[in-house]
Amino acid sequence: MNWQQDVFPEVAEALELGGSLGRVGYVALRPLRNWSLRRGRQTVVLGSRMADVVTRLGVGRDRIAVIPNWAADDIAPLAAEENPLRQSWGLSHRLVVGYAGNLGRAHDIATVLAAMRALKASPLDEQAASITFLFVGGGALRATLEAETKRMEFANVLFQDYQPRAQLS
Repeated sequence: MNWQQDVFPEVAEALELGGSLGRVGYVALRPLRNWSLRRGRQTVVLGSRMADVVTRLGVGRDRIAVIPNWAADDIAPLAAEENPLRQSWGLSHRLVVGYAGNLGRAHDIATVLAAMRALKASPLDEQAASITFLFVGGGALRATLEAETKRMEFANVLFQDYQPRAQLS
């Protein structure tokens, strides 16, 4: 049984991870990964696009199961006035741009920071002041994002630790 959430070594190579492993190592790893995928009785993927990728790597569709990420089913919108986390974090009357989960190495925090910077410099600054960027969770890039928002003096950013799944709505 294989469980594919990302395609390695391609993701590591795109992120320039691996140090001395380099391009030769990535080339050597691909056939081993493909062999392992083809030998497994079942490969579980998160969605149809990943199923397409795994199929191109030599796994028959009959041996691929698509099981969506839990968040797709467990988190539903909740009215702001009924949301206990918004109330406890002082966000009841604010527009919240939120992200919950792992800020991993493949996440594009530069675009998020650019959007925050553009909003801060906008002539709509009064309206922008009512927006809070909320990041719930952790991951390899959380500390970098936190440091950059402090360095850029964004006052409308809030970081919280992972929350129980039942509270994420």
